[in-house]
Amino acid sequence: MKRTNIFFITLLILQLTLGCCNQFTSSTESNSLSANLTTSLTTHTAFATNKETKNTHSNTTNFLKITLYLYGPDDYDNPIELKEISISKELYKNHLTKALNKVFKKTKIKISSSKINKKTKCITVDLTQKIADQFNAGSCSGIILTNELIDTLLHLPNIKSVIITVDGKKDCYGDHYSFEGTFHDDDN
Repeated sequence: MKRTNIFFITLLILQLTLGCCNQFTSSTESNSLSANLTTSLTTHTAFATNKETKNTHSNTTNFLKITLYLYGPDDYDNPIELKEISISKELYKNHLTKALNKVFKKTKIKISSSKINKKTKCITVDLTQKIADQFNAGSCSGIILTNELIDTLLHLPNIKSVIITVDGKKDCYGDHYSFEGTFHDDDN
């Protein structure tokens, strides 16, 4: 724990120093360095937080750890952060939609209904048109929200594919999103 604190303090001091040295470097160069340090600090903070969460629930068997994949505008292929959310197994089993909304609580995603076909290991998630419109707020927003939704769902326990519906209709799309077809886990 001491090493982690020292690391964070060092990163913070370095970031503050770079901020003060703006007059000696070009603004683009400084902003790039500052952004990289902020991303690094955020990633390491998330890692430390996840590590603490794992330790907190390591002795309990009543919780599932579900990873929320968060993406940013600079890299659509790699998440900028992975957050582990602890969900009670009972909530996940008996109230799947409520459990998933707890996972997506800090995003713009809200699920209206969900069901898992245990035989095919496919989860079907329904969004309202109002939520689907959030995916259509721009190409960046559409890609980020789609990646967050699909990657998080594909990494649920025993899930190999995802179907997204909008107000109960399959194969919906907008200018900046497409929920056509079935999304599959590339690892399986």
